[in-house]
Amino acid sequence: MESLKWVLSMQEASPQVQELLQCLEDPTFDLDVYICSVGGVGSTELGNFLTRSGVRCNLLTDQDSFRHINSPPPRLGAPGTRCVYLFGDPLASVASHYRRGHAHHQALKTSGDPRLSQEGFPNSFDEYVSRGEDLFGYERHLDNWLSRPTSYNILFVRYERMFDRPVAAALLRHACGRVVPEERLRGLVDAWCASKRERLSRVADSQRRAMYVELQRRMDGLPAAFVRRAASGIEVCNGVATGGG
Repeated sequence: MESLKWVLSMQEASPQVQELLQCLEDPTFDLDVYICSVGGVGSTELGNFLTRSGVRCNLLTDQDSFRHINSPPPRLGAPGTRCVYLFGDPLASVASHYRRGHAHHQALKTSGDPRLSQEGFPNSFDEYVSRGEDLFGYERHLDNWLSRPTSYNILFVRYERMFDRPVAAALLRHACGRVVPEERLRGLVDAWCASKRERLSRVADSQRRAMYVELQRRMDGLPAAFVRRAASGIEVCNGVATGGG
């Protein structure tokens, strides 16, 4: 990387060269994979696992504010960089944010609305469900990631299925494919599947009937793992059922 910077610095200072030099100064430019989600669906867990496996991802410091961004940027990092979008049970995700004490802060990021005031924001998960308003912007978040134009492919993975072997294999092959040899991938899939833990956040049946019913139905209709290709639509990953619920 430093050699490339030196070579470019010796070139004529055209706008294109200056733009590339700025990219190379960005510590996130040469990441292997970017991961985004609304939070509460395993993104930190996946990021930590990939980091331990020698895969560079954006989650540990979130320097580029990509971790929960509510719409995909048109371009992403260096050529060949991978992108993963995790989605899952929206109410369990919200319950997780309240359990960890950062609900309003998280809603500012996922909604993309800096005007969302803490004054009047629901103080508890029960209050949030009773209010029935998508203050986290989860529906728009998913819509944006499914439809906004990008120059790169995006792998979508359902949290509730991400430890199933076919889904785990698709996830890790996509995330690690640039840097991990094929013969090592099987061991990583084994380790990832074995790391599954019980979810801590609980949602009552009555709460599920009160909010995010249509969003949950939409998610249940999506495959557990699929690629949204930049130019040719959705492609279900091999070995993965078409219904993700």
